[in-house]
Amino acid sequence: MMTDKRIMDKDKYELTIEETSFVEDVRNIISTANLMIVVSNWLVGRRIVLQEQKGKYRAEYGKRIISIASQELTKSFGKGYGETTLKNYRKFYKQFSNFQIRQPLLAKSDAEVFELRPQLSWMHYERLMRVDDKQARVWYMNAAADNQWSYRTLGRNISTQYYYRLMQTPPNLQKKVIDEMVDKTKAFQKDKFDFIKNPVVAEFLGLPQN
Repeated sequence: MMTDKRIMDKDKYELTIEETSFVEDVRNIISTANLMIVVSNWLVGRRIVLQEQKGKYRAEYGKRIISIASQELTKSFGKGYGETTLKNYRKFYKQFSNFQIRQPLLAKSDAEVFELRPQLSWMHYERLMRVDDKQARVWYMNAAADNQWSYRTLGRNISTQYYYRLMQTPPNLQKKVIDEMVDKTKAFQKDKFDFIKNPVVAEFLGLPQN
């Protein structure tokens, strides 16, 4: 009876030591997979940019490179590598190209990993790329990681100009702005791992699409 009650009332039950360990393992798996996806997308964007720079007529050559990559990657890995997606990866690299390169990503590979905020998913970075102001973009990135914002919270804060409103508010009144933001994003913060519903993440982890 106790087990049934705990399953039905999942928001109130207490985890056993074994269950706590299980949940932590799952979190670590998802976080690692998430970071690998972000790194992969950055590296693809970097490779596209490097290839484009070899073209004499960069605009036209850039279109050709994106088209070729999209067609060939789709043949190899299936859907998920449309031209729009690859352009997004390219933009990701261009906007975050100054990440510090620290160590090889894989043994016997020239691929390099960069210092990223592991708390952020690819869906976080998709939203960050919509911020043209570099200073604001970096602030949102760090704030999202430090405060464990879900990607929905981040998206809401970007769309409501939270950074600018906070910066324009006198220090003694900033708490009111922060408290308002926290209250408005409570629903978004209930499931911080909602990004697992992303088909790309699910496919990476080998999970069924349903």
